[in-house]
Amino acid sequence: MHFGIETDTDSLFDTITEFFSMQKALIIYSYSVYNWDSGFAKAASLIFNVPMVRIPRIEAWK
Repeated sequence: MHFGIETDTDSLFDTITEFFSMQKALIIYSYSVYNWDSGFAKAASLIFNVPMVRIPRIEAWK
């Protein structure tokens, strides 16, 4: 998973490690609280040619 924009060296290393770990995936499953795909996961999917499946957001019961 990916959490926002990182600024310190360790966090940047963690983020790039997460990105490149998706390179070896067979499928990338992505969930977002927003109504659009994660740009982070979508970029990895397109660059590394790994299919991405978006898990739809489910509205809370009212």
